[in-house]
Amino acid sequence: MNQSKDKKVLLLEDDADICKLLEMSFREFEFISTDTPQGALAIYNEQKPDLIITDLMTPGGGGIAFMRFLKAQKCRVPIIAMSGAEIEPHVLARLYGVRHFLKKPFEMDELRRLMHAELQNFNLDLTGEV
Repeated sequence: MNQSKDKKVLLLEDDADICKLLEMSFREFEFISTDTPQGALAIYNEQKPDLIITDLMTPGGGGIAFMRFLKAQKCRVPIIAMSGAEIEPHVLARLYGVRHFLKKPFEMDELRRLMHAELQNFNLDLTGEV
């Protein structure tokens, strides 16, 4: 499966090293990164990302606040949440519609698999194909 660079990934992450690592590891995507929920809101509204990856535990509860906003907006863009904290994935699914949660540290291959799967599922939802 070959995703083109035109797939935009909004990344809300306060660790600059993780941002750089993801951008370097997943060159097939265009990452638009920010470390604040305000920045994520602006990117979401202006750039129309194809996928969202958010750290839940950014300073001030930013990842959680951002996901609350997305739910209120009835966001259909797939979301992958990640955190170093212990969080029950089913709680995220019920509260915010998050289908995948990665516990830090995570395997890059697992994130790649989830990213490609979410983008493929999202594209199928939009086209109505089965």
